[in-house]
Amino acid sequence: MSGFSTRLDSGTGQSVELILPTPAGFDHLPAEELGLIVLNDQDQIVAGWGMLQPASPAVGEPWRTIANHARRTGHYRQTQGAIQFVAKYDQRTRAVTILAVYVEALGVMEQRIKSQERSTSALTRVGKVLSMNQTLHPLAVSTVHTIVNTLDLQAILLWVQHEPGTPLRLIGHTGIERHGLDYIKELNLGDGINCLAEAVMETKRPIWLASVNDSDLTKNLEAKYCCLQPGPIAAIPLSGGTETIGVLELVGKADDQLFLTEKTLHITLAEHLSLALKSALLFEKAEMQANIDPLTGIANHRTMQDYLARRLDEASRNQTPIGVVMIDVDHFRQFNEEEGHDAGDAVLRLVAHTLQDGVRSYDLAARYGGEEFTLILPGLDGEATKEIADRIRKMIAKLEYKTKKGSYRRITASLGCSSFPATGSAPQELLKNADIALYKSKEWGRNQVQLFDPEWAELPESA
Repeated sequence: MSGFSTRLDSGTGQSVELILPTPAGFDHLPAEELGLIVLNDQDQIVAGWGMLQPASPAVGEPWRTIANHARRTGHYRQTQGAIQFVAKYDQRTRAVTILAVYVEALGVMEQRIKSQERSTSALTRVGKVLSMNQTLHPLAVSTVHTIVNTLDLQAILLWVQHEPGTPLRLIGHTGIERHGLDYIKELNLGDGINCLAEAVMETKRPIWLASVNDSDLTKNLEAKYCCLQPGPIAAIPLSGGTETIGVLELVGKADDQLFLTEKTLHITLAEHLSLALKSALLFEKAEMQANIDPLTGIANHRTMQDYLARRLDEASRNQTPIGVVMIDVDHFRQFNEEEGHDAGDAVLRLVAHTLQDGVRSYDLAARYGGEEFTLILPGLDGEATKEIADRIRKMIAKLEYKTKKGSYRRITASLGCSSFPATGSAPQELLKNADIALYKSKEWGRNQVQLFDPEWAELPESA
């Protein structure tokens, strides 16, 4: 049969040979700019396509000469006028394939092939990264580095809006100067369009520019903060169903000739990334709901127990202390009865926010239950824990709640402390001893702090 042969490997050591009417991989290219012929070992043309489509199977010059060179060396290249010929000899079939292409079109062909290779590599590698990362930050970091390396870009900025109405935050980036990141960590939407990402969020349409210097929207951000000289830029919206959840900005190098020809690839990457980001946002939201007390917005009881167990394990290995504080809002039940449960909830939120403001970033403030709260303070012994607790007690004592009648009611709390290893070695022991100290504070007048004393054998009655 005449035609173009292509071999498909099965992966089992066997293969299937197909005879195609048109050359695989070339049929989408303009036939008037290039052509292919196949010669058998008797110098007969058995297949032809494009501008080399033969009128008869007979072969003449220069095909015979080119074919003989290819048979001797395996490969042969020759330029005649405006056309370049490339020949390859296949020992298995004893056939010579000759490609003819206009020299001017050769560069275009090479660019197309390179673009196809980049697209295939990018989609394969990004797809693998997206499937391996479930949470937002690892997903963002892995994806931007994979894309920038695969497409040989200058920079990438990945913006995400966690909830409608919240700022657009830069969660992944590469190729951006460090000092510039302080100015572009987040964008407050609704204050007008001042940069490319805001324009895409507003219009929900992709934007391509031949250079970052072509628009006022990019001159003061991408053009200014890229580490090296940037070139063309693409900004693609990331859609999560009916919402736009972010923007993917791709910045090419100044000499990248393929960038603006790969718009379909840019959109495809954004579509895949959108699905993964939406899934990651939903996962983190569900995880947060499982770990956060819905009323106060701080850690819940389960999260506190897990955190204390982990920190206690570290402290045991490193021989470092841990402070534990139990906190109870004074006269809370009476307040609830007099002002109502909504007022009581508001007071609990005020206290929770005060606790968060009063501890370090690596401490944990949690709602223990009801009107009780807990602080876990790694690295602090009993006396240091008591000092922190007393400072927080004073902060709470400055809180005021305005009632429906317009009067103000002061809020106070009683606190009890324990510490590892001095007054407890296990999580439940530390919490129990801090609770005993708390009830001593309530018993002895409220609005005070007590550090557990081992002589207190049992929990006193509530005052």
